[in-house]
Amino acid sequence: MKETPLYFSSHRSRLFGVLHYPEKDDCCKAFVFCHPFAEEKLWSHRVFVNFARDLAKRGYTVLRFDYRGYGDSEGEFAEFTVADHLLDIEAAIKFV
Repeated sequence: MKETPLYFSSHRSRLFGVLHYPEKDDCCKAFVFCHPFAEEKLWSHRVFVNFARDLAKRGYTVLRFDYRGYGDSEGEFAEFTVADHLLDIEAAIKFV
């Protein structure tokens, strides 16, 4: 299993993510993990990391990412709407 921190684009902003992938990348299925809103992101972080690593060990690719305004992604939290979060999810899916 490998893990690669990276940035990808969503509507002129850079989103931070971590790509978890298996040693043999012969699977065409992938997961995109979308963290919960606001403070709940902190409480779910370890669960998401462990689950992503487990899936990668089983042969799947997983992308965990920060929405705009969260974590290491660009933007200010207070400036983004639910519609913006949906656009970020779409960008993450296209990236994977």
